[in-house]
Amino acid sequence: METKKDFQILEVFIKSYNIEAENIFNHGVNSDYVLKEENISFLNGKLKVNQNIKYNIADKAKFFC
Repeated sequence: METKKDFQILEVFIKSYNIEAENIFNHGVNSDYVLKEENISFLNGKLKVNQNIKYNIADKAKFFC
């Protein structure tokens, strides 16, 4: 049988979870994106149209991303 003490511990965990969720919601998740441009044979990320035309005019099988 669950006691009042068990419910108090559960409330502490729920309150802690809510505080962390609110912090993430207000400040966002830290994300460290790597900005890298390269001429590759598959499309990965954002296509750089000007550089793609400049570097891949002869080789249509590559993408500048």
